[in-house]
Amino acid sequence: MTQLLSAIASEQHSLAFYSALSTQYPLFAPFVNVQNAQLETLASFALQAGTPLQESINIAIPTTEMLALESALAHEQAKIVFYNRLAANEPNLVIRDVFFTIAATCHNNHLPTIRNALAGHYANQNLLGDLLASKVWLQDAQNLIQDIQAGNVNEKNLASFLDNLNLSMLGGVLIGGAVIALLNHFLNQNKE
Repeated sequence: MTQLLSAIASEQHSLAFYSALSTQYPLFAPFVNVQNAQLETLASFALQAGTPLQESINIAIPTTEMLALESALAHEQAKIVFYNRLAANEPNLVIRDVFFTIAATCHNNHLPTIRNALAGHYANQNLLGDLLASKVWLQDAQNLIQDIQAGNVNEKNLASFLDNLNLSMLGGVLIGGAVIALLNHFLNQNKE
């Protein structure tokens, strides 16, 4: 019975956790429904045994969606370990099956959903970082061009600019320039 009570306490905590998260981050709203269903299943066994259920739990909400996703990932990973341990020690086959089902739901449904959302956040961060780096490079190029026009360029300025240059980007610029020159040459020949 103590394993069942531990499972119920875990599901109550999960319900409070996802309920709190879903108020700030709608991504977590479907998790609330799953936690309610799992808690109801476990609570039915406890009520049959005449065991009272715990009251509400207060949860602090992470300040960003990224932190919420990372917290949810850690929460689900801990739940899988917890329910696998409970299932290994549960003598009642019906309750053991419920424990395995909850662990499987976490592993097969919750973890992939959270990981996909995290991957999307990380991809957006990488894209923003790349855009910022490109913006800085374009600003440096503009400053170098202005220095060349003003006659203020020296070896140090040019070397500094070339040190920050990405070779693949330079190759792309050169190939793009060559293609434009060829197209321009062919268009001019067609006009004559």
